[in-house]
Amino acid sequence: MTIQWGDVASWVSGIGTISATGAALYFALRQEGRAEASELGRVYCWARRPVGETDWELVVENGTEYPIYRWKADLTWADPQGAQQHDSVSDDEVGLLPPGRERFDWKPQGQTPPVDAQVAVEIRFRDRQGRFRVRTAEGGLKLKRRNG
Repeated sequence: MTIQWGDVASWVSGIGTISATGAALYFALRQEGRAEASELGRVYCWARRPVGETDWELVVENGTEYPIYRWKADLTWADPQGAQQHDSVSDDEVGLLPPGRERFDWKPQGQTPPVDAQVAVEIRFRDRQGRFRVRTAEGGLKLKRRNG
């Protein structure tokens, strides 16, 4: 008994079909990744002291359509003497972040800079797939390793 391998045209057609299916799947997954990155790109925060006020607030924007349950904002600034100061606000203190913009009172320890642009804020949060993300103070978004 011999195996019938078919003609060249059938082989070329089969390989073309498999290649087209693979390319469609690749581009669909790539587009899905871009859409997720775009959505996660709408999560950010900053510290501000309204003009004429002495109290500070932390403003957190969750531009996704899902609440963020686990998050932490790390704030860093130099006091008037030049010493680095650090503080944080997290879900442990103020709760989850619903979609939209939230404002939280922030009472920094020690002296603060004269303008809010001198307070660098980095936010770490868990996305809906359970991965930890970091929005750096410079604005970048990256995946955070659990142990790093």
